[in-house]
Amino acid sequence: MSQPNVLFILSDDTDPDYLGCYGGPYLTPNLDALRADGIQMMQAHVATPICCPSRFNYFTGQYACRGIPGKTGAEAEKRITDVGFNAVISPGEEHLASLLQRNGYVTGFTGKCHMGRPKSEIGAASLPGDGDPRTPEVEAVMRANQQCYLEELRRIGFDYAASVTWGNIDDGVPRAAWIHNQEWITSGALDFLRRHGTGEKPFFLHMATNVIHGPEHAANIVDLDPTLCYGGRLREDPTPAHGNDRKSLLDRLKAAGVPATHRSVGMLWLDDAVGAVVRELKESGQYDNTIIVFAADHGVEGKFSTHGSGTRVPCLWKLPGSVRAGHRARPQVQNVDFLPTLADLLGLEVGNVPAVDGTSYLAVLEGSQEAAREDLYFEFGTQRAVQTRDWKYIAFRYHAEAVEAMRSGRSTAINPAGRTGISRAQKMHPGAWDPDQLYDRLRDPGERMNMASWDQNQPILADMKARLRRYTADMNPAFPDEADPFQHSAPFRELTRAATAIDLCDLPHQPWYAEGWY
Repeated sequence: MSQPNVLFILSDDTDPDYLGCYGGPYLTPNLDALRADGIQMMQAHVATPICCPSRFNYFTGQYACRGIPGKTGAEAEKRITDVGFNAVISPGEEHLASLLQRNGYVTGFTGKCHMGRPKSEIGAASLPGDGDPRTPEVEAVMRANQQCYLEELRRIGFDYAASVTWGNIDDGVPRAAWIHNQEWITSGALDFLRRHGTGEKPFFLHMATNVIHGPEHAANIVDLDPTLCYGGRLREDPTPAHGNDRKSLLDRLKAAGVPATHRSVGMLWLDDAVGAVVRELKESGQYDNTIIVFAADHGVEGKFSTHGSGTRVPCLWKLPGSVRAGHRARPQVQNVDFLPTLADLLGLEVGNVPAVDGTSYLAVLEGSQEAAREDLYFEFGTQRAVQTRDWKYIAFRYHAEAVEAMRSGRSTAINPAGRTGISRAQKMHPGAWDPDQLYDRLRDPGERMNMASWDQNQPILADMKARLRRYTADMNPAFPDEADPFQHSAPFRELTRAATAIDLCDLPHQPWYAEGWY
């Protein structure tokens, strides 16, 4: 058998329990069938639970703090690294696609990027929100921008690129074009497979969907124009390639007794896309020789934090020949482990990819229930965390200027995203404002009881702090072991109580969708 093909499907804003095979309430028959043919990872996590750095993690095997442009060693010595929408892959840098390309794979990309350089650096223009994407002038700019994205993806290691959104749906396009078009993304994936899925060379295709992210689409799904997309106006409706029309989404949900919500509609829309590409692989005879991985960039409820409600994601592997079909793997793994695991599975050396932080969990895919690593590391904003099988430790620190702003009364409490107000994760986790948080993962998987101050847990806390220090000493030595005393004070606690009046989930200028995400 020839070298296996690789299809990597990455979903946006997806909790594990959105999938039927994880016990979710939504319709996902094609994903459930993929799980029956493959391996279900029960404890898969991402290192940074927001879109951009998580994608960087998957493609480089590195923690996001390594991918921030301009971050020098000297700066790391002086200041906590803010980890956010700033980890990017630039031309000339090694990552998964370039590694596979060098090893004889033809590489393809379709869907949401959100790990590339800023639009301004690659020549793409931003358009005013009140522009009309149906006018020739605006459409011309959108088409020109799409060419900029395709060319940049080719520069960083993809032989083929189509149907690309550079960031989120609202990123630099008129508001009238803030609509999802999964059929457009699916058609790009199918075009690649029909060109390159012939068996002459192995292929790597990355299909990144975004229909679970906002904006809302359940209320008007049948009214959305299928020929309008992030890349401008399409010359023909891509629905036939996708397989099912949008009205059928509502009809199938109704028949199953599932309410039509943003998430239920989005998951079925996504699931149809998975079905379309799997059918194409089967019809071309390439299914049995293709590794298929389905995963997500982060969870939803704990997004913008290092809590497990944001880091835990669905992850399914279908190996060639459906080896170990139906297996559930319970050891914890992380998205920085994806590149070394895939390379190990394909027999490739990753030596040219610098400073890979991940560890291969090929043995777990082969049936071992022993974890490939003792702990996982997480980072977001100025928050860091480490997790073993039994315990989770979160360290929440501030820059000196943020402490001064809060101490002087110029700011209410600042959340891990650097905003003033309370996030969804902080509403879910009562100890989320605490500078040091220790959670018993076996007895308290929801991370609702902070046990860091309990006397009997001090040896555990010390061990978890030492584990975290081993990570930060290498990547961000300026991260302090202890919080500023202000974080332990009554005035700070009063600020956190006041912050609950500024609920970032309900701000009127963030009308993403009715289910309350921002």
